[in-house]
Amino acid sequence: MKAYIVEDEKLASNRLKQLILNGIYDLEIIGESQTGKQAIKEINKLKPELIFLDIQLLDMTGFDVLQNLVYQPYIIFTTAYHQYAIDAFDHFAVDYLLKPIEQSKFNKSMQKLLKLKDKTSMQSIKSVDQWIKQKVKKRTSFSIKKNDKITLVDIDNVAWIKAEDKYVEVNEKSGKSHLLSKTLKQLIDELPDSFVRVHRSYIINRDYVYEIHKHFKGRYVFKLNDNDRSSITSSES
Repeated sequence: MKAYIVEDEKLASNRLKQLILNGIYDLEIIGESQTGKQAIKEINKLKPELIFLDIQLLDMTGFDVLQNLVYQPYIIFTTAYHQYAIDAFDHFAVDYLLKPIEQSKFNKSMQKLLKLKDKTSMQSIKSVDQWIKQKVKKRTSFSIKKNDKITLVDIDNVAWIKAEDKYVEVNEKSGKSHLLSKTLKQLIDELPDSFVRVHRSYIINRDYVYEIHKHFKGRYVFKLNDNDRSSITSSES
């Protein structure tokens, strides 16, 4: 597994490397940085599977780094401050290690990571890709009524649809959005099979999917190539 270290203290970084060497885990450190800015740039380029992430960096927090990543790696937070633990797990962290890190604690984190990785790897990206590529033709356009005007929206121009109370928000590839008086449950039966419900609140057009990333707990992130480069996270099922 390729790993990356984000740590502003050299001693702490060296300690992590020693913990990895002392363990029996097949980890390859492919980079490290002391600042969040450098970390964001290199992580998005190298795409390591695992990040050891300090929370208090020289220029920003570890949470800020996560907000700027274009994919979802496994995260193990490393910090001297226990008060960030709840926030860390809100960001789907694998674990939260307090400095100075003990070998036994590190080993437990790695065991936890391996169990999680084994579980998610059973759900193949390939099978998900095949699942969203089935075709049948049905509805060809949406009739959007606004005041005394009806606008016809070509269904091929729709990238994704979101539930909004008793309405749905139809989002075009251009970034325009329209409200339609229907529920997702009603709509999914009328749509071509290129439209797939990936969450209780979202339907995506598979023709706009250009990347699929594994997320935590069996979920996936679908990257769309509409003008807004939208990112939709699936449910576990």
